Amino acid sequence: MITLEQRQEVMCETCHTIAEALHQGIDAEVRRLARNIPIGDSQTVYIEYRKMIQTVCEEAEVMRASSLPMVAACKDFVAKDGEIMVEAFSSFGQPARGLLRNATESTCRKETNACARDGQNVGARIIPHYHHELSKCELCSVVVRDVNRVARRRNLGNKDALTLKERRAALSEALDTVCTMLIARHSTPLWPSSSENRLTTACDDLVDDNEDDIIDALAALKDDAQVSAESAVCRRKLSMCSHSDEL
Repeated sequence: MITLEQRQEVMCETCHTIAEALHQGIDAEVRRLARNIPIGDSQTVYIEYRKMIQTVCEEAEVMRASSLPMVAACKDFVAKDGEIMVEAFSSFGQPARGLLRNATESTCRKETNACARDGQNVGARIIPHYHHELSKCELCSVVVRDVNRVARRRNLGNKDALTLKERRAALSEALDTVCTMLIARHSTPLWPSSSENRLTTACDDLVDDNEDDIIDALAALKDDAQVSAESAVCRRKLSMCSHSDEL
């Protein structure tokens, strides 16, 4: 039996994962449709959001990498609140900067009770400075928070813990996509494209230079640890954050 708190975390993470799966599906569909539009032409494209969400639990790669309790919660969410998620995405009219973050905030926190009991853990903390370079500490904190959160989805709600080998594999997979998803998860319509490019490059450099250390530190971190993932990696392991930095 899982606790009420664990059940709520499964619901909240499932909502976030469905939103990320839809966003990835939308991006892939837009790219596919764009290939058929002659260079220089402009055409309106239609995204079948409802068709996408009906198959998300079985077909989306991010859901296939999630725990069985999350897959079950996905099916319940789509049946009960899928239309709310569809409306949140389609209300923007077309894919745009800030789409994923705004749709997730609207659906998971405001319109459903998926993250109603969730506080700080409702999505990674918003990146505060879209207009200038993030410090190494800020960037490390956001990257580690995202990686740890995504990796935990592999076993969320299960009774048995992952083995160390499985945990490391989940962390490695999360690191592989963290930089490509960083902008989608955290950007707003106010972000200039120049900031996105710099942030993606800085993220790639951070991961390339420290991948093994990040995996080592997070794999060793227990669920009931008194220290946060950000502190364990960015402060203790990589020394990118000082004790005066808020994590």
